[in-house]
Amino acid sequence: MTLRSPHRRGWLLPAVMTLLAAGPAAAQSSKANPPSEKIWQLCHAPDTAPDTRIASCSALIESRLVTGRGLAEIHANRGGGYTEKRDLARALKDFDAAIKLAPDYGALYGNRGIAWFQKGDLDRAIADFGEQIRLEPSAAVGYARRAVMQEKRRAQDLAIDDWRRAADLDPANRRNLAAALSHRGDVLTIKGEFATAKVDLDEAIQLDPNYAIAYVNRGILSAKSGDPDRAILDYDRALALDPKLMLAWYNRAHAWKRKKDFDHAIADFSEALKLRPEIAIIFSARGETFQAKGDLASAISDYGEAIRLDPGKAVNYFDRGNALRDRGDHQSALKDFEQMVRLTPQDARSWRSRGFMRMVTQDFRGAVDDFDQALKIDPSNTATYLNRGGCYDLLGDKQRAMADFDQAIRLEPSHPLAYVSRGKLLNDNGDRGGAVDMYRKALALAPGFPPAVENLQKIGEQPN
Repeated sequence: MTLRSPHRRGWLLPAVMTLLAAGPAAAQSSKANPPSEKIWQLCHAPDTAPDTRIASCSALIESRLVTGRGLAEIHANRGGGYTEKRDLARALKDFDAAIKLAPDYGALYGNRGIAWFQKGDLDRAIADFGEQIRLEPSAAVGYARRAVMQEKRRAQDLAIDDWRRAADLDPANRRNLAAALSHRGDVLTIKGEFATAKVDLDEAIQLDPNYAIAYVNRGILSAKSGDPDRAILDYDRALALDPKLMLAWYNRAHAWKRKKDFDHAIADFSEALKLRPEIAIIFSARGETFQAKGDLASAISDYGEAIRLDPGKAVNYFDRGNALRDRGDHQSALKDFEQMVRLTPQDARSWRSRGFMRMVTQDFRGAVDDFDQALKIDPSNTATYLNRGGCYDLLGDKQRAMADFDQAIRLEPSHPLAYVSRGKLLNDNGDRGGAVDMYRKALALAPGFPPAVENLQKIGEQPN
């Protein structure tokens, strides 16, 4: 399984955009006695604590000594304090008052947009940032804020348009544009639109050659396109930029695994685990690699760790159960498949897995019951009919066995084992000619198919 990066930026929307005034003289005062310099500073300074800001701005508002644009700034700063405290109703009331006093002041709409964002109303936030852009078209901040909102709405194309404009106005936003393009490229990769994804990812890297996540996403694209070697090159570049980027280690490990270079894959999964030892899926992936290498003990250990970290994930029991079965520990495997059934009774694979282990441990009646449940959920699975048919045969119910083998052939006429299974049953019923015909059909589908060859030889027939 591919791990992807959450779409993070190097900055978050600020809780407050403080509106700084030059001091009492900057305000339009209606009285001869202006407020004290200290109160002005506490209301307007960017590092004032929220409660102190609110108290200082309130004192200025209640003094009635300031009017016009200056009063709008004071309401906006008090609204910023309320925003920091997440008292959004009062914050919005102050921003509304500020905008009423100075409706052509773009930054006020930006402040209110932040409050709407924190309240969860993305539409109103976007509208306010749009108004900020209309009033301040040469300021990058409005475009940047609206771009973040569009991303929250998963409107990636609109977000990229805004990031482009923000980057044109302020080169500091190039990283954000690169991040947006990288994210859209990743989304396009998931959708299978590989050519378009590559255009976005190439541009992201061109914009910011030091953006490691873009190389990871392009590596994922190459891997999905069937080119693990090119993927490894991009993961190498990402790790050269950021050796602690777990996603690069993890995804490069999968590329090595696909190339069947299990030692390199295990080494990379191990590096990923040094960085994020709490992620169960990395243990699971390394376990799969150990199992592919034939190291069942290490595989079972890793699957066990994945289960410890994520005991509610059925696939971890499936993986360990299969490894235990391959090692010959059938009873322990059966326990894992029983846990699968408890966790995901709606998944046919759970019932099939336990049914197969019951068949292996010669609990044929229990296996039939499990295969029945599996077929209720997924009546199109050929292997389930073949396995249930085999159990019926061993239970002496030849009629039901034949019905299952016939259904397997109807579902998958090119399945050689279905013909072999039907042939064996015909032979047991005394129909040697019918059995030979079934075995030869199997060989026509899969020349040299060992079960067909062996059964022909058992009844004195030559495969050719």
